[in-house]
Amino acid sequence: MAIVAEGRRGRLYLPPSEEHERIAGTVIPPHDLPDTDLPEEALGFRVQNYGMTKHRHLFTDRQLVALMTLCNLIREVHAKVFKDCRGDQGYADGATTYLALAVFLSLRKTRSWATCSRLLLREAKKYARRYGKLMSARKSFL
Repeated sequence: MAIVAEGRRGRLYLPPSEEHERIAGTVIPPHDLPDTDLPEEALGFRVQNYGMTKHRHLFTDRQLVALMTLCNLIREVHAKVFKDCRGDQGYADGATTYLALAVFLSLRKTRSWATCSRLLLREAKKYARRYGKLMSARKSFL
């Protein structure tokens, strides 16, 4: 385990304190994790030989909590967009699909949660601008 911080020249990797290690050890993974199997064999992806047979085995408990939290927040956004657009299922599905893709791309670009949150905020602001324009255009037709 390490603490990753942004430095002047890039990332700094710092050793954890005893308190950091204790807190990391108390994380309980969510109970509602998807239980999907990894393929039995895949080119260049052979973690199954080490007993990792489920997708959830590829992540630490802390990572699983973070990923499930993001997924649950996206579900909440879907419900709010659905309500705001007066029950237009297609619009709500499309909007949250874009949000989910923004989350995925942000996570792919960085391993630092601070950087990820900045990227997500930037994407959310872009979406909010587009969503606001679309909603005001839709209201003029209603």
